Amino acid sequence: MNINRFNINHTIVKNDKFNIDNVKCNINNKLIQQSFINIEYNTNILCIDGIYLETPTFSLFNKCISLDCNKHKYIFEIPLLENDIFNNIFLNIDKKINKIINNVNTTLLYENSVKDNIITIDKYEYEYKFIKAKLNTNECTITLDNKLYSGNLEELDYSKLQLKLTVCCYGLCKTETHFILSWKILKLDMKTIVLNLTNYKNILFKKISKKIIKNKEEIPDNEETAKKVYFVNNTTNDNNSTNVIEDFIVNQDDEHIYIPNFELELENIDS
Repeated sequence: MNINRFNINHTIVKNDKFNIDNVKCNINNKLIQQSFINIEYNTNILCIDGIYLETPTFSLFNKCISLDCNKHKYIFEIPLLENDIFNNIFLNIDKKINKIINNVNTTLLYENSVKDNIITIDKYEYEYKFIKAKLNTNECTITLDNKLYSGNLEELDYSKLQLKLTVCCYGLCKTETHFILSWKILKLDMKTIVLNLTNYKNILFKKISKKIIKNKEEIPDNEETAKKVYFVNNTTNDNNSTNVIEDFIVNQDDEHIYIPNFELELENIDS
């Protein structure tokens, strides 16, 4: 496994400082014909090619999924549950890209990064949200308990691991029917934990259950028609940052930071 094969210097936007107004994706009728459209994160002092984020620590509900027989490409389903600030970033990105696509003359739709899934705990079903992110072991730094890991990711017992990721997105990929943001994992840090995952899920989902189902006083008289409410909202973040430079963990001092794209990978894009 080649660690950091492309030697990419990336700039991570702090989750609590992320501003959806800084996300730029300029699409016109000419660009709409291309198979890939760049996305940027711009401020008055920095122009970053792509979006770079660091996840909170979390546990997987599902194992990673192998995308090929070579055992170096995987899909991770990152649950969006415990950190509203991080969750809202992806909802706001989807909301903004949908708006941009709707203003362009195209029959193609935008496929949201945020997806829904159902988990069953003690015979009760709970809805949760997640995003998919691709990991290529040739392009990712992977550690287990602070040591480089080069083993088979499918052989790990994720019920005994907590994860923290650095994810990035360079732009919109185009399929026959959709535009989709392709998220990649640049760094995967795993730590062994002593955890009863079943009990963890029980505590977690009971904790958020009030956010999934409306509070009693908000439920209509006909409870069968009462709709579920997502545990995250669509509010955008406040633009009034007192110190713009504190919005970032900056690894470069350039006024314009250009970061080369990975080679475009459209296979299994709808997986």
